Amino acid sequence: MRYLLFLFLLLPITLLAQDFPYQREIDTIPVTIGNWQPYSPWCMGSSASQPSFGDLDGDGDYDLIVGQFMGCIYYYQNTGSTQQPYLLMQTETLAGIDDDRGWVSPVLIDIDNDGDLDLFYSANGPEHFYRNDGSVSTFNFSFITDSIPGLIGSWGLFFIDFDADGDYDLFAGQGSGHICYYENTGSPTNFEFTLVTDYFSNIDVGTASDPVLCDIDDDGDYDLFIGELNGHLWYYRNDGTPQQYNFTLVSNYWLGIYVVEKAASEFCDIDGDGDYDLFVGREPNLGDPTHGDVFYYENVGTAQNPDFQFVTANYLTADVGYYANEQLIDLDHDGDLDLLVGSGHHIQYYKNIGSSLSPAFFLEDTAFAGIDLIDIQPFFCDIDADGDYDLFAGTTAIPGPPGMRLYLNQGTPQHSHFVLYSENFVPGNYFVIIVPTLADIDADGDLDLFITDHQGHYFYYENTGTPQWPTFQFVTDNWQGLNGNIDYRRFLRFYDIDHDGDLDLFFFNNWNEPGGSNLRFYRNVGTPQNPSMVLVTRTFFPCEVIEPVPEFCDIDGDSLTDIFVGDLFGGILFFHGVDTTGVAPFNPYSVPKDISLSLFPNPSNAGAVVRFTLPGAGLVRVGLFDVEGRVVGAHCVRPVGEAGGFQGARSAPLQETWFPAGTHDLRLDAKDLPSGVYLIRLDTGQQRVTGKVVVVK
Repeated sequence: MRYLLFLFLLLPITLLAQDFPYQREIDTIPVTIGNWQPYSPWCMGSSASQPSFGDLDGDGDYDLIVGQFMGCIYYYQNTGSTQQPYLLMQTETLAGIDDDRGWVSPVLIDIDNDGDLDLFYSANGPEHFYRNDGSVSTFNFSFITDSIPGLIGSWGLFFIDFDADGDYDLFAGQGSGHICYYENTGSPTNFEFTLVTDYFSNIDVGTASDPVLCDIDDDGDYDLFIGELNGHLWYYRNDGTPQQYNFTLVSNYWLGIYVVEKAASEFCDIDGDGDYDLFVGREPNLGDPTHGDVFYYENVGTAQNPDFQFVTANYLTADVGYYANEQLIDLDHDGDLDLLVGSGHHIQYYKNIGSSLSPAFFLEDTAFAGIDLIDIQPFFCDIDADGDYDLFAGTTAIPGPPGMRLYLNQGTPQHSHFVLYSENFVPGNYFVIIVPTLADIDADGDLDLFITDHQGHYFYYENTGTPQWPTFQFVTDNWQGLNGNIDYRRFLRFYDIDHDGDLDLFFFNNWNEPGGSNLRFYRNVGTPQNPSMVLVTRTFFPCEVIEPVPEFCDIDGDSLTDIFVGDLFGGILFFHGVDTTGVAPFNPYSVPKDISLSLFPNPSNAGAVVRFTLPGAGLVRVGLFDVEGRVVGAHCVRPVGEAGGFQGARSAPLQETWFPAGTHDLRLDAKDLPSGVYLIRLDTGQQRVTGKVVVVK
């Protein structure tokens, strides 16, 4: 394990062991894809990746930044050399940029001629400028403006001294497929862009043009390359002179490059051999979620006669495409854990070619077992107790209901052979897509089944059969009352995180609630036979992960729990366990015996937080009253972060919903209430508590 990454400053993810007993590691477990090992395999996934190279740390080699669909910029520092790069992830939010307009297209350029690299980016239109107020070796970006005079918005930026007057001019791709050309009519130290044409050379590539100019044939003038929405590159050769350009279309499908969607090219002599290599950013989609983050083509020719050879689609990370739904199991029964990832239509199989103490993964198969299902949601387990893994596979079915497929392993523990047993093994009234999870939730020795669908139902089927063959009996579509807490499919994982002998529960939040891009942790305060799930936190991870899919295991045999986390855009993060005391056993005596209630701020103007603690799970009726005891029906107490009331009924005078045991926050919306004293009443049927809030306008 070559690099152990401690990102105390750049990534807010390594905390005190007592808070989060895991440290994030980027490259400590190697991954091989084809003949390539991504430098930083265990990182966030990429979508609409936009690469830009530059020497940010002033050490003479090229570092890399990559814009993303979600509005942020990833920064990879070259910790290798000019000839042998090693690009290690440093932060997923360079300069703190998190633009909610998305589609970030960044460029590093010394626009003020002070010797260090400044930062520009476009975000689905507007251009932003961050000046580097640091130094050549230590960057410090300061936001200057998001409205550059004269610019009309773009999809992709490229700076070059096109007119050879000593300052940088600007080419800006357009959503229309055209290119705008701006001349820098300022100076090398004070830029001022003047529009020359919004239809450069009458070029139209269709949609979302992303231009790059490069002297690809070393003849002294700039040639033009344009990425576009359909995933191809257009190549225009300059048949003119450096003083008088004349672009001729050579190919609208250059090198046969297809990156699914939104091709974004960048040329860089990354290996220091004197010619340009090619990098192409891309965006997968749900219909074709092929793996990859940035495509890399090495120039094995010369500067005058380039010959680009495809090397890898995963230049930086082990990005699997979309929706990384991973499991770690010993598929081949050789004593170590292998990695299987559902993404798109297929399951990707990464064989552990290392050991149980020193893992290393190799992408063995991108369509494991030949299975092809739309938006496949796999879960491996030994359902028939014959010593090998079988496969449950949820899928999407539009417009009809989806089915739960069961594939039985008819091979051996060492050599699997999956055969479809049933296309609808567990019939049910599911919506759009189903995601299965199996766990022995009642500790009777067989696996029970949990299914979520696209409407957030939480189906529980008890296994009333035997360990050798299941009989799944429907129990509820609202297990533990969790339906009220989810409005989308969930990737569930059960794991005894506190080592108290029962299974705890993890799944990600709703987008519209606090910690929306994070993981919920429910602690089982019941028994192995009779679980009772209590919400501990909506932000289990100390960093944002888009729709996280957690997988718990001991990957390196050190008796500590490690966590792998898939995300929406195909990335898989790795958190290495460093402390066994970080997750303390649950103390049943710490649960309060009575319901409690507090409100703050109090007095209040526009609203207040209503915090209450329940000794046990159950239905809670919430009412808002004036001092005369009349129900105030036009105002709603609702969960924090949600726009509507319980059950979406904002106008109902009394609200009732199910809550697990523990502490919960509601919000009183008081912006339309006149000044006065109001009462909040919580009623569980067994206990009632009332709090007073003063509204002052």
